[in-house]
Amino acid sequence: GSCPQLRCRCQEFLINSFERRSEARAAAGVAGLIGNCSVHDVMAQAGSRFRSVKLASLSFADIKDNAPDLALAAKTEKASPGTCDAFVSHSWHDDPCAKWNALQEWRGEFVQEHACEPGVWFDKCCIDQNNIEVDLRCLPVFLHGCRKMVVLCGVTYLKRLWCIMEIFTFIHMCRGLDCIEFKMVLREGREIEDSAAMAEAFANFDARECECFSVADKDRMLSIIHNAFGDVVNFNREVSAIFEQANWQEVCLVRSEGRERRAVTNAMGSSSSGDSSSNSSKGSSSKGSKGSKGGSSSNICSKTCENDADLEHQGVVRHL
Repeated sequence: GSCPQLRCRCQEFLINSFERRSEARAAAGVAGLIGNCSVHDVMAQAGSRFRSVKLASLSFADIKDNAPDLALAAKTEKASPGTCDAFVSHSWHDDPCAKWNALQEWRGEFVQEHACEPGVWFDKCCIDQNNIEVDLRCLPVFLHGCRKMVVLCGVTYLKRLWCIMEIFTFIHMCRGLDCIEFKMVLREGREIEDSAAMAEAFANFDARECECFSVADKDRMLSIIHNAFGDVVNFNREVSAIFEQANWQEVCLVRSEGRERRAVTNAMGSSSSGDSSSNSSKGSSSKGSKGSKGGSSSNICSKTCENDADLEHQGVVRHL
């Protein structure tokens, strides 16, 4: 009776343990190639440098651009493999407001499902600004240490080579689609335009055309991809397949429809507000004060920001 069940549980435990070790070795192998160092060294470094941050502790101002902010390190905490809820993959060249909204949407879904705030690996917070190169070398191991990969995909995501290397690491670890989640970064009022731009980026995706701050880094990473897949074309197919299987077009449609519904609701709310403008200023002031005191509205960035205004800061983005 209980013996077959025990045997099944033991087999499942052994299989999962083997898969986790295989994933760790694959991630460490990529890290070693990127950093041109031994797997042993990169594993030792990553173990002591892996950190996470609670999304609830971050504001839009904290992550709206890539300007180094050493104070953010105080919001992070040391993490061990498997305890960090998600690795957030994103491009600093995408619209910051749209990206913040996508991140907050994922956060809300996580809280609703798990009844707790997510802890994530987010580059600006979790990379040691005093030792950027070492942490970038460990990046694939950090990805392995997270339960899930959350991709905030905007119009520039597929053009940034470091973003693609994160996707490469995910593929190389042989993780299933249940471990990766896509949130499309669409600017408010320009959803159709951005969706069309992403469709073109997917259709014409070629890792060789991706941009990277360092030419040497680009050559090294493309060499890693070529050696792993035999040809960059094969890797391009793998990346395209992941996005297609994730139904990215449907995700874009859902986000656009959701915003349209919110726009109608807001318009109706504004109309009602106008009709009741004869109420006392005290009541109106009290309502406004209450509305600005947190809640979901405080997590939404309503302004569409320009992409390239703040991209010349020295810091982690110059590498990513």
